[in-house]
Amino acid sequence: IAKEHIAIGEKISEHKLELSRLQNESIPENGFQSLRGVVGRTARFEINSNEPVLESYLLVQGENFSSLIPDGMRAVTISVKHSAGLAQIIDRGTVVDVITLMTLKGSGAMVAGTVVERAHVIAVHKRDAEDALKGGIPQNMEVTLIVNPDEAKRIITATNQGGIELVVRNDKDEENPITIG
Repeated sequence: IAKEHIAIGEKISEHKLELSRLQNESIPENGFQSLRGVVGRTARFEINSNEPVLESYLLVQGENFSSLIPDGMRAVTISVKHSAGLAQIIDRGTVVDVITLMTLKGSGAMVAGTVVERAHVIAVHKRDAEDALKGGIPQNMEVTLIVNPDEAKRIITATNQGGIELVVRNDKDEENPITIG
């Protein structure tokens, strides 16, 4: 089982694991009998502390993380301001809109605009942000999104021009929000 949290895409080291004695009927079908089959493998999914490590949670030998990206799509990692609420609800598979703040020329008014709609989260790197928050200093967390090439360019541009925020949406919501810009 995982002794500590294992992030998606993390190469698993022995110190992150521990053996646990289970009754034969309690052993998951695609679980491991020893650490040997797990150490050095890469996590396909986030694995929580005290959770059994299953074969399906790991990339197969020779497979790399980029093989999880659908054809024609891109994975873009962005840094977003950490909030305890966002950290609790955002996870692999969450559907988000990417929003940016911009200043209108002339009036100087701040407005929000939608950069990308319905981006799928493939990974969330929040462990360090959660640890820092315990110390009272909120930090950024990194979120990796699956988007098309044009959306990746828009996200990178918005990030460099003033920053972005993520808005979690219902994954069945197909309505397009009204945007400015």
